[in-house]
Amino acid sequence: MGRMGTATGQRRHLATLDPIRPEDAPDAWEREALLALNQGRQEVFAPTVMAGQPTLRYMGTLTAEDGCLHCHAGKGAHAGDVLGGISIAVPLDTLRATLAQRHQMAFQGALAILWFMGLGGLWVTAKRDQAFQVANLRALEELKASKDRYQLISENAADVVWLLDLPSQRFSFVSPSVHKVTGYTVEEFLQHPLDHFLTAESVQEARARLEVRIQTVREGDAARLTETNQLDLIRLDGVIVPLEVRTTLLAGPDGSFATVLGVSHDITERKAAYEALHKSEELFSRAFSLSPDAVCISRLKDGVYIAINNGFTRILGYSADRILGRSSTDPANQLWDQVGDRQSWVAVLEAQGEYLGLEAVFRTQAGRPLTGLMSAKVIEVNGETCILSIIRDITEQREAARRLKEAQDLNQKLLEASPLGIAAYRADTGQCVLANPALSTILGGTQEQFLAQNFRTISSWKGSGLLAAAEACLAGHETARVTLEFDSTFGKHLWIFTSMEPFEASQEPHLLVMIEDVTERVLGERRLLDANAKLDRLAREDALTGLGNRRAFNERLETEVRRTRRAGKSLSIIMGDIDYFKRYNDHYGHPMGDACLITVAEIMQDLFKRSGDLVARIGGEEFAILLPETPLEAAAQLAATLREAIQAAGIPHEASGIAEVVTLSIGVASTNLSGDALPSRLLKLVDGALYQSKKNGRNRVFIAPSQE
Repeated sequence: MGRMGTATGQRRHLATLDPIRPEDAPDAWEREALLALNQGRQEVFAPTVMAGQPTLRYMGTLTAEDGCLHCHAGKGAHAGDVLGGISIAVPLDTLRATLAQRHQMAFQGALAILWFMGLGGLWVTAKRDQAFQVANLRALEELKASKDRYQLISENAADVVWLLDLPSQRFSFVSPSVHKVTGYTVEEFLQHPLDHFLTAESVQEARARLEVRIQTVREGDAARLTETNQLDLIRLDGVIVPLEVRTTLLAGPDGSFATVLGVSHDITERKAAYEALHKSEELFSRAFSLSPDAVCISRLKDGVYIAINNGFTRILGYSADRILGRSSTDPANQLWDQVGDRQSWVAVLEAQGEYLGLEAVFRTQAGRPLTGLMSAKVIEVNGETCILSIIRDITEQREAARRLKEAQDLNQKLLEASPLGIAAYRADTGQCVLANPALSTILGGTQEQFLAQNFRTISSWKGSGLLAAAEACLAGHETARVTLEFDSTFGKHLWIFTSMEPFEASQEPHLLVMIEDVTERVLGERRLLDANAKLDRLAREDALTGLGNRRAFNERLETEVRRTRRAGKSLSIIMGDIDYFKRYNDHYGHPMGDACLITVAEIMQDLFKRSGDLVARIGGEEFAILLPETPLEAAAQLAATLREAIQAAGIPHEASGIAEVVTLSIGVASTNLSGDALPSRLLKLVDGALYQSKKNGRNRVFIAPSQE
């Protein structure tokens, strides 16, 4: 299993990895080294003291080669498999003699020892009064003759091995791995002093520490011959790299410390990992203490609390003094409303390692029930299996959900009981998503048929104007109300009052439509309007002739006077009276008198057809014609035409004293009504003109002087 090379000072130790048996190692160092290999390390090295001598020790993995398979093939080994570890130990007394004699060949040979081994963590311990002896060259030659495996290990070692001459502060040796760590080649690195590679703070720290170490060692503290520190190195590219540096002071023949042997290890990743771990722990601590939820850590086996946060106290009422060190199942601190709930919960945790979203009822310190949503995970705390639990108080949330459910149920009942037809449509697709029973009652069809509809494709919506109103409502984001005559898709003809309003549901725009059947109301209103219109017409219409009556004439005259005053235009009136009409009635009788009046009225209506003209019967046989925007000359011509038309009608009048047919006496007046003129003045003028017509012999037209 192991032997010591007496001539070379080497020690080799082989140990199987099938499985590895560290207990078979001859000493503690090799046992620890084998354990490290068992954990995946490829190499282990360190300076130690063996038989009172400072010694460099190294162990690397031993792989199966063709020559090894005759022993291990039976165990299933193949070429390249890791079978164990091989250990080398080299006394350091050669180094001192080499440094003292400054013999270049021997010096390089000693350095080759370090280089070939690629030492990554060099530990050298020795007492101040121990003498360093020069190893013979046969040890070096035998070491050089070792298998290429050690050469490969040395060249690929990640750590940097170096020798620093203290008086000159320059390096006399550095291993090839310096290029990977610093960016410098070996030749470049050896050209610069120590200060060139370290930050100012690290230089100051290293010098101060070295002075103290040397003084302490001289005073008899051999333990400080070797120390481990951290320094910041400046790479060739300017990047600062943290290093873990293991250094050993080497004494010369005169006992002074002129050389430092060191091994530097790049700890960038380790430092980053430590910082990340520290940050993670800090974040966890902050999250634990600042979380608004109730957070606690308890032992899995018995529920004993070992940590709680402020949220736990605030939500559940338990103080740290009251609950820490006690179990959640303790009757005095029973957190769970039902103890069986915790047992079931723990069973799931043991099986799955975590439990997310458990809703359970807990009890506060005051005994009040609290609905909580709990998530938990199994963790290790100081070697004990514990549970990290987070409880969110959802009591109010559940109460709100209950009230919401009640409100939704109430809304559904109101929807179903409403006499209004109610439907909801998606604004983007137009698809119907809700239809209540009343909609079917009002428009016909079934609820399923409505839910299959798209309001943008319903023909009855397009033809009635309902679609245009809906699109305007959605575009303007405001309520639209419209009453219209409607032919539903399902064959019903009716009047509907529709209220449409945009709203959002599930963050999607929708259109709410409420429909009321107002057929009876609309028809009733129409009948009422017709009746009122008829009454109004009767109040302003002559029952016999259908012409406007005096009330209609007077109201219209007031309106036209105001308008004419604003516009400054002419307003004319023709007033006519059937000659000897009383004699006509006495001679022919009242029925014939009525017929005569009707005929005269028809002749007047045929002559005065402008939309603004008004023909009215203002007395028994007296008529008045209102002519807006008509000057006096035009009115006079129209009056003459009227007189001729009445006489030409040839209505017999044997009782007339002036002709054998019915004739008409006419007065004409006109004014632009500027200034303070009033309707009464115009009436007085035209009435006077009519009087003059009769006075002058009847059956003629008299024109009142113009009133500008």
